[in-house]
Amino acid sequence: MPTETEKFVLFYRDPGSNWFPAPFAHYGHRFDNSEQAFMWHKAQVFRDINTAHEIIKQGSDPRIAKRLARKVRNYDEKLWASIRYQIMLLVNIDKFSQNPALCEEFLFAFPGKRFVEASPYATVWGIGLSESDRRAEESENWRGQNLLGKVLDEVRDLLIGRVTER
Repeated sequence: MPTETEKFVLFYRDPGSNWFPAPFAHYGHRFDNSEQAFMWHKAQVFRDINTAHEIIKQGSDPRIAKRLARKVRNYDEKLWASIRYQIMLLVNIDKFSQNPALCEEFLFAFPGKRFVEASPYATVWGIGLSESDRRAEESENWRGQNLLGKVLDEVRDLLIGRVTER
């Protein structure tokens, strides 16, 4: 369960995590978690079709998908940094829109609060602090960018808009 504070929803291995098992279809393929889909995109962007195929074939474990994606040929950090947020957004739109229970139990369960990936290891997608670290409760203490949290805030706003339009 995520940790809820006055302003934030701090999560790590919860449904917001890229490693959380949540099967969905994306760009004509079936993925077991959003990490696998994101790493597949990384291989696709750099036209490493062999690695992309291996991520589909062997990457249902997010650790394996990540390991395979570290071998992507022709990788360009500057290019990847410029497009990764939009890719993560597309991946999570599909993940949550195809898993309504995750929307109800996680994404929509905390209205008005910002999502925060409280990973002590992630400083791009997370905040570089754990859920139990009191510093995580104030954004000025964060050591990371929390891009995944921002993506989830945006996905929630988009999907809640779709639900209310019905």
